[in-house]
Amino acid sequence: GSRRPPPGGGGGGVWNDQVGSLKVLPFKGKPRAPPPPPPQEPDPQQAFFDAAEQESAHIPSPKKACPAAGEPVLFFQHCDPGNKRGWEAELHEGAYRKVTVGSCATTECSVGDCGIRGKDMSSMDIPEGYKVTIFSRPDFQGESLTIQGPKNPQQTCLARMRMTSGREWNDAAQSVKVEKHE
Repeated sequence: GSRRPPPGGGGGGVWNDQVGSLKVLPFKGKPRAPPPPPPQEPDPQQAFFDAAEQESAHIPSPKKACPAAGEPVLFFQHCDPGNKRGWEAELHEGAYRKVTVGSCATTECSVGDCGIRGKDMSSMDIPEGYKVTIFSRPDFQGESLTIQGPKNPQQTCLARMRMTSGREWNDAAQSVKVEKHE
């Protein structure tokens, strides 16, 4: 048979499956806070984009919804959208003054939350007969890059494209024009 350990816990006896009673008491102390994260060096590129976003915060979004005309251009969070999880969004023909969480607005209408996460775009799927121009700042300001379709996400991987300033286009687009071309 099994032996109970002697009072005081000594002895090396074997516990059996029977427990007479067990009382759980509430914790009366304060939980320990996790240690603070180590300080990080400020990122000059992020500071540039944060300043641009603050400048553009005053851009109002029109209330009228944009009609979906023509073929959509697909935008992706990653250059290989089939192999990675991430957001995917589409925009139809139009000039989108600011693409961000919550709004993709032209001067006349708004798509509402179009699914594009501002400064987080890495590639596009552009159908034949369309071209896309992305801008590094809201309201079609800053540097621009135009790509004519047909192009798939691997061909439009913005991590492989550089602005004239030398920065890469990956995660830099803040306004977009989707246009038909001949």
